[in-house]
Amino acid sequence: MNARRKPLYQAILLGVTLSCGSAALAIEPAKFKMGAIDLIPTLKLDASQDDNIFRASTDEVDSIITVVAPKLQAVLESGVNLFTLDLEAFEGSYIDSSDDDYSDWRIGAGAHLELNSQNIIDLSISEFATHEPRGVGFSEGPGNKLATADQYDESSWDASYQFGNKDSLGRLVFSLGNIDREYTNNLNVTVFRSREIEKSGAAFYLNLSPRTALLAEYRHTEIDYPTDALPPTPGIRDRPDPSLPVSCRSMDTRAS
Repeated sequence: MNARRKPLYQAILLGVTLSCGSAALAIEPAKFKMGAIDLIPTLKLDASQDDNIFRASTDEVDSIITVVAPKLQAVLESGVNLFTLDLEAFEGSYIDSSDDDYSDWRIGAGAHLELNSQNIIDLSISEFATHEPRGVGFSEGPGNKLATADQYDESSWDASYQFGNKDSLGRLVFSLGNIDREYTNNLNVTVFRSREIEKSGAAFYLNLSPRTALLAEYRHTEIDYPTDALPPTPGIRDRPDPSLPVSCRSMDTRAS
């Protein structure tokens, strides 16, 4: 076990975790005004115990894991329109495996724009610097053979346009999105997992009753791997995934 000094919050969570297996603490948010902008800081503390952090069949390693996650959200309301900005950090500590400690962060922004009662636009964008823990995903099983966790940067955006509202007989929703993930270490293995995902879709809602709507939806997803481990096989790696489901959903279609 590593003989590192532990902050007070870690010592408290550690004691609770040893007695009951897991612990979590969330500090209730309090708004602060900066002109027309609301600033909402939050802090989450979490501790858990994992008896096989690498998901390995041999040489298992157990550890208590603590995570500190501060967040600051800025909110601006302008009539029915809403704008948000989020800043988050995730500080993880493995008590018995310091090589797996991590510092991740995320920044995101969003906008909800109601041009009028029949035309609504939603936008979001984010940047995320994060990791895949050893023993999770592609490294499940041989995770303890890796020197460090796989790290990657991920940028994404989503946009949607809605014509009509919940009180309309029908409404149309069009959407677009993109996720770009790029691995930044262990490139001899991870370079082949960097990818870009493009998403698009359309949906039509037909209100049949105050709580029931008929939904016809089209979704299309295309995944592009810039680097292939093997010569590309047509139709295998870069294959669009269109779908056209029709369903009847029970939902509350009343305006909130």
